[in-house]
Amino acid sequence: LKELPPLPGWRRVINTMKLLRYCLRAPAVVQNFGLELDQFALDEKTNSADMWAEIESKSWFFDHAMAVHIQSSALSGFLCAIVENMVSGKSNDSTVAEQAEAVRLLAGASGVESAVMLEQLDDLLDQVGLHSDAGASFQQATVAEAINWLRSTPGLSEELEGFLERHGHRGYRELCIRDPAWADDLTPLIQSMQAAVHGRLLTGGHKEQHSQQIDWSALSRGLRWILPKAHNAIRRREHTKSQLVELAHRFSNGFRLLGQHMVSDKLIPDEDLVFFFTTDELSYFIAAPGEAAVAQAIARRDALDYQQRFEFPEISVGLPQPLEPQPVDRSDGVLRGRPASRGVVEGVVRVAHTLQEAAALEPGEILVTPITDIGWTPYFSLIGGLVTDLGSSVSHGAVIAREYGLPCVVNTRQATRFLQTGNRVQLDGDTGCVTLLGGKDSEN
Repeated sequence: LKELPPLPGWRRVINTMKLLRYCLRAPAVVQNFGLELDQFALDEKTNSADMWAEIESKSWFFDHAMAVHIQSSALSGFLCAIVENMVSGKSNDSTVAEQAEAVRLLAGASGVESAVMLEQLDDLLDQVGLHSDAGASFQQATVAEAINWLRSTPGLSEELEGFLERHGHRGYRELCIRDPAWADDLTPLIQSMQAAVHGRLLTGGHKEQHSQQIDWSALSRGLRWILPKAHNAIRRREHTKSQLVELAHRFSNGFRLLGQHMVSDKLIPDEDLVFFFTTDELSYFIAAPGEAAVAQAIARRDALDYQQRFEFPEISVGLPQPLEPQPVDRSDGVLRGRPASRGVVEGVVRVAHTLQEAAALEPGEILVTPITDIGWTPYFSLIGGLVTDLGSSVSHGAVIAREYGLPCVVNTRQATRFLQTGNRVQLDGDTGCVTLLGGKDSEN
């Protein structure tokens, strides 16, 4: 992007005031949205045309929900940046040590919704791990056998259903309308639970969540004033993310029903294909079906696995073009990123691009992945540390890592290519460095 000439001072003042107004209105906007979400519903229709009309007429509400979450995130990012600036004493270019201190202070945001979800999941996992049949009937069983065992075991069945009632809308890639939530497909959740129970059976326990203790008397008056507001903003951001995911789940169910109707009306060969039309195309296709549109949707689905391996620049002008893979410089053996949760740990790397790969995690391993969402975090009670290609100090993985006291480095850009499964590393969450250690495991 080309840098624009600086705006006059009066314009910068006005823009700053607009930004402040936008951010400071977030709490009221979020509160009102909660009432709107309670009233929202997609009505089930009995044919393709009516079901699509129902989805299309209410699609504006998803855009509205996204705007609310963006506004909530803006306030969180704004206040977290202020905390970092107050710690460093300057408006930019804070040192790594100053970033780490800001992270320590932000870690005091207890009661974050996704962390509460993990507390409840940990309680369920503890009960499973204490059961005499946990090894043979759950941890070593197939996913289908493990589900049947959970749902047929008194006490565990009720706990599982209660957990799904509260959090069943969450899951892996939870804002992708096509990907099923935990309530729709238990497989990813059960696989992560099996890995976590494996860790409990090996070690006799699991990593407990704990909030960092802050010595408030040692902070400046300004930090004592702003920090609770930053903590509230982090909680609010996680809450609006959950609300957005809940709404995405409702639309996902609506599209699945639409797909079923389109199959019944002989418009498409299988219901999954509905996810490979654009919304503009659906309007025309349902009114005037054609084989060419079906063939195009099938071709898109066939190309998806290949396309998901692409990497793109963070900022694009025009149509984004995939990046050509670049060689990774490992000459000094140090990968640098942004500190997101303090602490230092040594361990063996497990690089995982998918939840299927993460299912092989062993207790204490360091998870290295492009980015995490709620679908990854059941593994957080098992791992020894976290490294991601992308992310910030308020991203989901960073927030949960701080809840568990896990050293975490984010925004490394190339961790999944720099590191390989089996490498032994030192992960320093205070400096944002991941250092390859000597030994055969590191010479891959």
